Amino acid sequence: MFFYWYLSGFFGIQNIKVEDFKNEVVESLNKKGFTPEEYSPPKYVKYEVMKGLKVDTIEIIFYEERNYTYSYMRTADGIEFAHAINEDTGERDYDKEEPIK
Repeated sequence: MFFYWYLSGFFGIQNIKVEDFKNEVVESLNKKGFTPEEYSPPKYVKYEVMKGLKVDTIEIIFYEERNYTYSYMRTADGIEFAHAINEDTGERDYDKEEPIK
């Protein structure tokens, strides 16, 4: 029984952290002048970039540029734009700029 409580507490904390991360990205976009009507709901994604190294990102699709998914990461400086993913090819585009408002 203790193990069940331990696991449910751990995963509950993880869900709170994910929601906090999503909220930080939304706040960052709002500060840049975007409104929630201009982009999709944030989607949490965990990438394994190297064996044993996982990176948490939040993906957003801006409705004006539906062919790209924009990934945001948490850094020491706050929320930063990481890269865009071309929906047609599935490739990451590190040279693509995030939309400007």
